[in-house]
Amino acid sequence: MGRLVPEYDVAEIRELVEPPYRIFYEVFPDRVEVFAIRHGRERLPRE
Repeated sequence: MGRLVPEYDVAEIRELVEPPYRIFYEVFPDRVEVFAIRHGRERLPRE
């Protein structure tokens, strides 16, 4: 599994870094859902 997302301190939200992209996903008991792929230089919203 990827690392915790530093901008969000939530255990279920993780990321994989595949330069220059960051792949964000959420872990559920029965599945994994990718919800965003961002360029590494983009800032994430803090909400």
